Amino acid sequence: MSTQIPRPTPPRIAVVCIGDELVEGRTIDTNSGAIGALAVASGWKVAEIVTIPDEPGLVESTVERLAERHDWIVTTGGLGPTEDDRTRAAIAAAVGRPLRADAGAEARLRARAAARGVEVTALSLRQSLVPRGARVYASEVGTADPFAADGDGFTVICFPGVPRELRALAPVVLRAELPAGDVRHRLEAVYLGERESLLSERIEALRLPTGVGVTYAPSSPTVTIGVVGPDLGDVERADAQLATALAAWRLPLGAKTAAEAVVTAFTARGWTLATAESCSGGLVAAGIVDIAGASAVLDRGWITYANSAKVDELGVAADAIAVHGAVSAVVAAQMAAGARRVAGVDAAVSVTGVAGPGGGTAVSPVGTVFLAVATERSCVVADARFVGLDRQQFRAASAALAHRLLLAAVGGDYDALRSYRGVRELHFVP
Repeated sequence: MSTQIPRPTPPRIAVVCIGDELVEGRTIDTNSGAIGALAVASGWKVAEIVTIPDEPGLVESTVERLAERHDWIVTTGGLGPTEDDRTRAAIAAAVGRPLRADAGAEARLRARAAARGVEVTALSLRQSLVPRGARVYASEVGTADPFAADGDGFTVICFPGVPRELRALAPVVLRAELPAGDVRHRLEAVYLGERESLLSERIEALRLPTGVGVTYAPSSPTVTIGVVGPDLGDVERADAQLATALAAWRLPLGAKTAAEAVVTAFTARGWTLATAESCSGGLVAAGIVDIAGASAVLDRGWITYANSAKVDELGVAADAIAVHGAVSAVVAAQMAAGARRVAGVDAAVSVTGVAGPGGGTAVSPVGTVFLAVATERSCVVADARFVGLDRQQFRAASAALAHRLLLAAVGGDYDALRSYRGVRELHFVP
């Protein structure tokens, strides 16, 4: 890192996310969030985030503008070998240094090509070009090496835009380039089944330790809430306060999703699982499969969308559908019990509902869903209604509630589900 002039503490960073695909909405930016999270953990501050297209003149002028207010500028994207990867030349112009091939970067590109048995191309070798005097960091996860170049009183640190590569490279490069800040400790947990605003109201009523801040990151249907502060003991005490006040909605075991908590809890108990889904269309099973270790838990799943499939595959009584309707507590219970019986598993969960926009009735309007979990001990049905959601949101909300219902089944404690947003009633079936 350049030490020619004094730099502020904590370091203030501007982030520039570069890519036509970002500004056109074809790709959602996650890189700035990853840099922000690293900054918080390292005692730095992200003061500004800018997203711009792959236009060399705009990249150059943006960096120059940000350099008037910030000493470190982090860019992501535009370091690849294709014609629209133009960041290198723009950064060279912004720092006032010509592009040069870095010998180490070129050697790594040639070695990778030789290992694949192909000729290295001139386009590929463009990835070895950096501003003269730049510090290059070898990448083990991609072909584009990150680099840092000093301008007149500022430093630009450039990363490839592939999120997987940035997450692997940023901790190493940024900690090498930036001075240590005042480390702030952070604990966070995921909450499911209540709106961010109402969770916030409950937190605001608490008397948290002085100096501890609270952060919110909603990502429907969950909200990740963090407590941050300079003293680890204070942060731990604040997190314990949140755990008590928001116990009904807090996911256990440090899980990021309810599905992850299910896999962990079922694995610890040695339980196996089957799913029987209608309106959720396989999302319950897919959420489990997304988690490493799912093979020890998930036995099988059904998507019994048609009424005949419910009868043929799960043994649901045709009379039950005729009398109560496919979207009913009775049918949900029979689906779960049938799946558990056929699969021979410890627990089975079922989902049947009206995703909309059509198909609703006066008895079961759009947004109505019944979910059941059957175990050796009991069968419990949740009657829920999710209002104002589109079809995809409804399916995701139903799958998340199914995972939460499975989690309750492991401990046999369903009381917290009475506070779950959208749950109207719980039925305990003999």
